[in-house]
Amino acid sequence: MAPAAEQLAAARLHQQLREALERVRVVLASEKQPVFADDAHHRYEDKYELAESMTNVAVASQVNSLGLLGLSREVLAWLAEGGRASSLEFRLQETCEYSRVETRTVEDPTRHVVSGTVGGAIASLTSKVLNRVEEHIWDFRASYALFAVRGTGEDPADKRLLLQRDGQVELKTPSKSPPHPTSKPANVAQVNITWLVKAVDPRWLAPRFAIDRQAAACRTPRRNAEVDAAHAHFSDLLRWATGVSASLRRLLEV
Repeated sequence: MAPAAEQLAAARLHQQLREALERVRVVLASEKQPVFADDAHHRYEDKYELAESMTNVAVASQVNSLGLLGLSREVLAWLAEGGRASSLEFRLQETCEYSRVETRTVEDPTRHVVSGTVGGAIASLTSKVLNRVEEHIWDFRASYALFAVRGTGEDPADKRLLLQRDGQVELKTPSKSPPHPTSKPANVAQVNITWLVKAVDPRWLAPRFAIDRQAAACRTPRRNAEVDAAHAHFSDLLRWATGVSASLRRLLEV
């Protein structure tokens, strides 16, 4: 993300947090006054606890969201077995097949009026034009599925179906040219979620992220291997989710 975009995102988040704080002040008792962490007196050690707490909140949020898509406690425990890599795979398949041609009559809005005299009386004759229009009908079908994958997923036993949907709609064109490719390779998007699986106790779906403060590579609450790995995971999942969302939004425009 570019520095300017990061600053804009940070400012937007800060504003959202301010609005949340105002709401929390209404809910909490009057003697409790929540503030931003940098506005509160704290020890340096508290920064580690804050980093761990916020990361665990983010983990819980992701687990809850993915749980709605089928990533249940059982599936998380299954992914954790054997210590292999874990991933999510989104697969979208589209086809557009010719169905039939339909012919209908369409009345031209233009009218032709001819006036004349018949037996001393003025008369007019109005005529209209009827056009035959051909409409070519296509069956557009789309199906998508979300899988949890253990290891490479080459063995069918290492894949679990989490979610599946399919739909069909008829499209019309004035000529026998397909509005979409008649067939194309499946759109497959994968993201590694090994970090997330390890960050959750599958028995209780409880986040368990922690920073190894004694590690030689641990410099600060932000500069350490655990936070770097968390940041990489959240960034990868965001890119994956954004791509999947774009694919599904495109289907709504068919």
